[in-house]
Parts: sequence; C-alpha cells; structure tokens
Amino acid sequence: MASFQNNINHKTTVDMKDKKLKSAVITVPFGVPKQLIDDIKFWNDVCQTDLDHTKDVEYGKRKYTTINAQYQTRLATEKWGLYGKSWGLKDISFYTVDKVTWKGDLDVREPLSLVLQATFYYPGGEFPVAGDIKFSEEDKYKKLLTDVKSKALSMLGFNADVFMGMFDDQKYRDTLNEDFQLELADKRYQLLNLLNDPNCPLSKEIIEETKKTYIKRDVQGLSNAIKYINEKMKEKPIEQMKKEIAAAKKPAAKRTAPAKPRTTKPKTNAK
Repeated sequence: MASFQNNINHKTTVDMKDKKLKSAVITVPFGVPKQLIDDIKFWNDVCQTDLDHTKDVEYGKRKYTTINAQYQTRLATEKWGLYGKSWGLKDISFYTVDKVTWKGDLDVREPLSLVLQATFYYPGGEFPVAGDIKFSEEDKYKKLLTDVKSKALSMLGFNADVFMGMFDDQKYRDTLNEDFQLELADKRYQLLNLLNDPNCPLSKEIIEETKKTYIKRDVQGLSNAIKYINEKMKEKPIEQMKKEIAAAKKPAAKRTAPAKPRTTKPKTNAK
C-alpha cells in the first residue's frame, strides 16, 4: 500500500522572494567537507519547532515565544542520550550582582540579579555558557538553569527558528504548521500499516493499546514507534535463523528398530 505522502520533509522552505520570510534550514554548499555536511545535517534536523510545544508570552511591552523545556530536553535526549550522562551542564557556578550602599563605614549589599556560569558538554565537544535573572524572581535557580540550558542548545541549532524571530511571522507559522500536520498524518498512516501487518512482532495487547493511543502521539513519538517496530521485524528472521542453527547442532536421536510383532500359535482343542 502506498504511503500517505511520499518523501515528506517537514523542514519548511519558503519563497525567498519574500524578503520578510527566511528559513532556519541551511543549504549545503557544493564541495564542503563531509564533517561540515554532517554538522549542517544535524542543525537542519533540530532547527524547526513543533508549534504544539510553544507558547506566546507577554512580559510588559515585550511579546515573544517560549519553548517547552521538557520538549527541548527530549529532542536532545533523542540525539545524544540521557541528560547528565552524555550531555548537559557541568562546572556550574552561581553568584550575585549586588547593589552596594554605604552606611558609615559599613557597606550594605542588596542582591539585584543571580548569575550562572557553566560549561555545556555534548558528544561533539563543550563550550562555556552563562545567563542571569532578577534575584527577586521565584524559583530563580531552576529558571536560570533551564534558560541557560536552552540557550546552549540553541547554539547547536535546536529550535533555531524561534530564536531567529521567525515565529513573529504568522505566514511562517502557518506554513510550518501545515508541514507538520502533513508529516503527522503520514506517520500515523505508516504506524497503522505496521500494526495491521500480520508479521508485526508486538503482542496483540500492545498492538490494540497502541491503536487506541497513537492519535495522541506527536511526530517524534510516532517516528520512534515506527523505528522500533521496523527494527523488531528485522530481528525476527535472525532469531528464526538462530533457532534453525541451534536445532541443526543438536545430536540426532538414535533410531531403534521397530519391535517385531509377537505371534502366538492358535490353540487347538484336545481330543
């Protein structure tokens, strides 16, 4: 059965004649080294943001788009593994910027802002990061850690379209949302086909449960399920082959000649 839409690529491209619109996707120049191509591919994989995980915020006169922090963590985890194990912040240092007033010979310090300095590390390297927040903010330590981590991920291309201000353009949002919806429909179609396949390696209970909940999954969740099932399907013939090899190595059972049927002479009546 044909796919819902072949070769869907949710990396939104726009008409560059419209100077107000730009794309966060990098076009690979001809003749660049392989390492640079891999780096650009990584950027393009993570640079666009699912609208379902964003929120428009008004802070005084400022209006901006925020990204769900757990969504960002999930994206990075899918690339590198668990936070704190293969990527994250280390050498974390907090300090305050204080307002100093003198009362006689004594200096009175009033904290104005909290500053965080750290090193962000990931499988490809590490670099210094920093951020600050008003000291009067509630949960300031937690908020500052989240903000610095988000900034560090943005330097590697994560959710670049938000940080580039492209979400300020409604036309870009509409185009991006349309592409994500198309890809979402395609992934749902692919997953249902796999679940209905007689060779699906999942148990009947898991298949039925997945059919009930698949509609709630986003593109990445559907992609992960499709990848998992495909990998299990590839393992199935290998497991079958292992069983056949193991069966061939077993010593053949000794054959015994069939027992001869016992014959008895017919009784004769005595005269």
